[in-house]
Amino acid sequence: MTARSGNGRSRAVTRRKFLKTTGAGVAGATLLGTGACAGFTPSVEGSAGSIIFTHGPDDTGNKAKLVDRFNKQQNGRIVVEFREMPADTGQYFDKMRTEFQAGGATTDVIGGDVIWPAQFASNDWIMELSELFTEEMQANYLSGPLDSGKYQGGIYGVPWYADAGMLWYRRDLMQKSGFDKPPETWDELMSIAAKVQKDSGLPYGYVGQGSEYEGGVTNGCEFVWNAGGEFLDPDDPTKVILDSEESRAGLGSEAELVAEGIAPLAMATYKETESLAAFMNQDAVFLRNWPYTYASLADPAAGSTFNPKTVYDQVGVAPIPVNEKGTKSYRCLGGWSFLINNFSTKKEQAWEFIQYMTSPEVR
Repeated sequence: MTARSGNGRSRAVTRRKFLKTTGAGVAGATLLGTGACAGFTPSVEGSAGSIIFTHGPDDTGNKAKLVDRFNKQQNGRIVVEFREMPADTGQYFDKMRTEFQAGGATTDVIGGDVIWPAQFASNDWIMELSELFTEEMQANYLSGPLDSGKYQGGIYGVPWYADAGMLWYRRDLMQKSGFDKPPETWDELMSIAAKVQKDSGLPYGYVGQGSEYEGGVTNGCEFVWNAGGEFLDPDDPTKVILDSEESRAGLGSEAELVAEGIAPLAMATYKETESLAAFMNQDAVFLRNWPYTYASLADPAAGSTFNPKTVYDQVGVAPIPVNEKGTKSYRCLGGWSFLINNFSTKKEQAWEFIQYMTSPEVR
């Protein structure tokens, strides 16, 4: 998965390489050992078993529906149990790491974050899939999501879905205040937000993720990139070039949002849950978040106060703002892949479930 995307164009430095170089990834490890996976044959003919599939909260209920459908198709031959994990990716990661370090085989299929395959594979915690996930099958996927599942020449993850940072905005309130299009720059956003706040009485002009975790890093990356800055030299990723005028300007825009009262001071503690909650409660003009916001906005069960029938007339989506008008907008790319626990005793069943979840009928 590339570190950033700007209107379909990729960077030279991958997100995985960025995290690996800065110490957030695991480096210097070998390929997954041959162990129990050597000579593995993907056949479950005549075998039965229950497997555990983990991923984050199923806010829409779609994952549970897909699992139920698979179980009905299997007619008892394979039974999948969906185990919901924390929405906080860091907490989810810690739970999986604890299980792996103990050699646990409780979980069979992991819905893993974009940066997990390299970290897990370097410790022999997940299964190398090249015998199952053939090059012919891989050709059906975009290179970015596919690359995120690769490590040291092996393939450890099957792409599930991709994420990209987006700017969500209150179209209805902007129109009432005389604005007919979303902001292109951070200066425009602050100007629009201040006017809409004054006219509508909303407490916040902008909310995003500012807490000290992966989401806070992705937000910071977008501020830096959209001001023309870089973290690493594209030609030499071991060289840090963050201390530049452009990078300082980008991070300055983030700080200015708070200093000018557009974003709340508490945004320094916000993760996705808190920032989305503020927007769904109709307390903010702008929100930086991921695509799943779309479904959440129309779901009262998720905490949304919008009318499901009219919400998409009230809310719009736009690229992340930039510092200088006319420059490209970049956003951090994320995503999730299916991984198989290397300690699992149900690898065959796990693979069949992954094939189902990535089949055309499901996608």
